[in-house]
Amino acid sequence: MEIENKIVLLSSKINPSEKELDELNGLLSEVEDWEAVAERLMLCSTAPLFYLKAPSLSNLKLMPDEEFQKIRKSYYYTLTRGTLMYQVLKKTMEVLKANGIDAIVLKGAYLAEALYKDVGLRLFSDIDLLVKEEQANRAFDLLLNAGFTQAKKADQMLEFLVKNMNYEHLPQLVYKGISIELHVRLHGVETKYKFFPQKMWENVEKTKLGGVTVYTPDLPDLLIHTILHLNKHFCDGEIQFTGFNDIVNILEIWCDELDWTEIIRRSIQYECEDIVFKFLVLVHRNYKAYVPDFIILEYIGYLDDEEQELFEKYLSGFKGEHFSVVGCVNRVKNLHSFPKKIRYVLWMIFPSKNYMIRFYQIKNPNLYLFYYPCRFWLGIKGLFRFAKLKIGKKK
Repeated sequence: MEIENKIVLLSSKINPSEKELDELNGLLSEVEDWEAVAERLMLCSTAPLFYLKAPSLSNLKLMPDEEFQKIRKSYYYTLTRGTLMYQVLKKTMEVLKANGIDAIVLKGAYLAEALYKDVGLRLFSDIDLLVKEEQANRAFDLLLNAGFTQAKKADQMLEFLVKNMNYEHLPQLVYKGISIELHVRLHGVETKYKFFPQKMWENVEKTKLGGVTVYTPDLPDLLIHTILHLNKHFCDGEIQFTGFNDIVNILEIWCDELDWTEIIRRSIQYECEDIVFKFLVLVHRNYKAYVPDFIILEYIGYLDDEEQELFEKYLSGFKGEHFSVVGCVNRVKNLHSFPKKIRYVLWMIFPSKNYMIRFYQIKNPNLYLFYYPCRFWLGIKGLFRFAKLKIGKKK
């Protein structure tokens, strides 16, 4: 494994052991390309966690100041943005609570403060809230009236998916440059597992975030939801290493509070036992995160060599955009009429100009047509991946 990847893995824990700190410090004495180390840490969203350990790493003096400043800036950028996001979260919750609408704070918006204890250590790109479906549209309108704006005009396909496929969340809202997503589901209908929102509502807990009392998932649901969200990106090729960092630190910091019997029971109930324990074996093997021996012995076969290799490729910067075709095919299967299936397929092959510019981050809008061949090629690769998965399941 590349030394940059070893440094990322050893930097991911909030509270590493002395042995792990010594191992990390030793690796720094072997670095030949400091620029590559800094880039890899930032790519994997681990630079702030590495910066946290700086006072304990004597060999950090070997790092050029230019590269160290990149890591330092990553921490302070995360801190500044996280502070603003909690201000927006407070505003959002005040609007909803004043109108009798409950919401569960999901993912990074909860973990940055509750788990990391320092919002500079955990970057979260938006605020995710779970609201009850019957209250979602009213919550959306209330936030619009309170000064939030819709991130972008809802395109026809988004409206089509919301209407026909029970999409996961309403269009994004924005306040002071921060995005808020009101979720009504925890995953898309195309997934095989069944982690329904009412289950999370049955197990919620109350806590304080940013000075306001909010609902949050209990620990088993938190761990399961974090893993399922990570799995989505792992399968779609747009990996988010914040998810791996979250799982590692939930296992390490809250190890005494984890009820493994309940985690197993709910994973079976939600029909996601294979996914949950595959990732637990993965983080135990690569991050040396705490997982009880009996869990490893029972589930070690859930992680195959191909997925381990894919994880290592992601660590090295691999992007598998074509993987998302698998999800698109599954969505087509869930549409209930042939005309709707055709409409969705055509939109996926020939999306609008605005979508192409946004999705591919095209700086010169006049060049958007040149990105269609790239999209077609990724689609062909994705179809081959889908076929491979189907053949593998039959075997």
